[in-house]
Amino acid sequence: RFNDPLVQVLATYKNKFWFIPEVNPSYTAGYIYNLDIRDQQGLPDPLDLAMKGQWNWDTMADIAKMATRDFNGDGIIDQYGISLYGPAILPYHILTNNGNIVEYKDGKYNFVADSPQSLRALTSISDLYNVHKVVEPWGSWNWTSFIDRKFFIVYESIGNALKDKMNLNGIRFRVVAPPVGPDNTDGNAAMTANSMCFVIPAMQADPKGMAYLLTELSQTYVDPEPYIDPDANFNNILQYVFPDDPASIQYWQAQSKKISTSALNYGAWGTPFHQVAAWVQNQVLIQVSKSNTPVAAYVDSIKSAMQSNINSVAGQ
Repeated sequence: RFNDPLVQVLATYKNKFWFIPEVNPSYTAGYIYNLDIRDQQGLPDPLDLAMKGQWNWDTMADIAKMATRDFNGDGIIDQYGISLYGPAILPYHILTNNGNIVEYKDGKYNFVADSPQSLRALTSISDLYNVHKVVEPWGSWNWTSFIDRKFFIVYESIGNALKDKMNLNGIRFRVVAPPVGPDNTDGNAAMTANSMCFVIPAMQADPKGMAYLLTELSQTYVDPEPYIDPDANFNNILQYVFPDDPASIQYWQAQSKKISTSALNYGAWGTPFHQVAAWVQNQVLIQVSKSNTPVAAYVDSIKSAMQSNINSVAGQ
């Protein structure tokens, strides 16, 4: 974990971390939406709203309601406004309201989903499912559904694989950051950025050279120098994903400077802490999406058990 002092000491060389990046890094994520559906059904453009400072929970819910359609009048929804893609959406949605689920503070991990900001975020998700009924049913999400136009918006990471997938299926798309909540007073979108990596120990004679060499050997399709530099690599990805959309490139370059990191992402993938963090997200989202149980009452009922699990895994 990068907040571990030992990791910081071992991996720091001349005040920088040097590492071998994973095959498909993910710098940030957002909501993908289908431009053909937007144009054909006269829907507002979420990215245009975001650039005007008008992309928030209310406007997202309004657009999702407009995009939820029963085309043949048989009482069955043919196109949902949004798909929330499982537990991955929770930290992003909560961060946009200055809340969190797990917070690292004073050397300890704490379950904080019962804060007013977090409860408002969870309630808004519950409302999308149970009040507005604009979200694709839990467990039915898959890429085929998006390709087949079963919903307008879906959450996903930005990367080369996204562009290739959309091109393969002839889908015109844009991506917008998660909408901001009412407790987000500065109006900035809050996002997480993560890139799986193997750190280069600082005791290497030349950590930068080692990172460059191993990246070149393992990532033969990219230039190692910008690949090691997260900002340069992200800009390369933007140019590839949005070659004909300068507004999207400008928007995401600005958003990348406003990153908030959730404690849920401090744990390395595959570690016990990451596994319990994912389990916490999954349990909370299943409950708020599948029933009308008051969110505050549910979170209060699981707080003790969640904290005990976190304490056990984090060794605190």
